[in-house]
Amino acid sequence: QVPVRWIDQGAVQAVVIARTPYRQLAGLIEVELKKSFSDKTNWRAMLKPQLPDRDTLLAARDRAMEALGYELGAYSLPGEEPLVLRYPLVDPPPKVVSVSLDKVPEVSGTLAGIKGQYLIWKDGRVLNVRNHSGHHVAIG
Repeated sequence: QVPVRWIDQGAVQAVVIARTPYRQLAGLIEVELKKSFSDKTNWRAMLKPQLPDRDTLLAARDRAMEALGYELGAYSLPGEEPLVLRYPLVDPPPKVVSVSLDKVPEVSGTLAGIKGQYLIWKDGRVLNVRNHSGHHVAIG
């Protein structure tokens, strides 16, 4: 099962690096990895076409394994195979601009696709669906 979080974040590839018996331990691993890895994504860069780079991902996994050290490394899974994720976005626009339903109550046009939690129109407008939780939206 592919974690929804990877899809929400628009990952084009991912690999499981650890499995823990309880959530608190997973949180400790996250805290340790944040010391070596950024947890921020530039949403504009994420929406650009990206080809999965297996070698870079595996090198990052190796860095993560080293960062976990002995105690947390006991939960690591160094042999997991990477997953490649694809999104229904065939011809992304060259430039994207965020729209907000709080400022523009209606957005119309031809949908180019979806990546992560973003709806992307052919003219380059994008809507972060997660930011609009609680809005009533009609798509037709």
